[in-house]
Amino acid sequence: MNTLFTILGIMFSIAMGLLITFNLQGIKNKRVIDKLRSNIKKVRHSYIKYFAFSTLLYLLEKYLRDKENNLYSFSIREISITINFSLITVVILLYSIIYFIINFIAMQKLSDNLYDEVNSKNN
Repeated sequence: MNTLFTILGIMFSIAMGLLITFNLQGIKNKRVIDKLRSNIKKVRHSYIKYFAFSTLLYLLEKYLRDKENNLYSFSIREISITINFSLITVVILLYSIIYFIINFIAMQKLSDNLYDEVNSKNN
């Protein structure tokens, strides 16, 4: 669990660095620049939400695990259900890591496409 959260923290830091340093140099169209900035802000807010939620869930799971209370059981109409907060946390952390990877790839592709487009207009 700690390793997954460490990986997530590193990926979050890298992602924020990529977003902050995203290069719009060479783009002359103001409307395109505004659209890109708007989309970058949306991605940034999404990253922050995923990381904040993952962090809160991780801290809650750690607290419950330390108290040896990370299982929650209840019954609905004679059906017994047990929720394992550790398992839920692992799944959420893995989902967040996959989300970051997918967005890394999309940002790199966008950056490459912008570079190609700007350079093709300069030639």
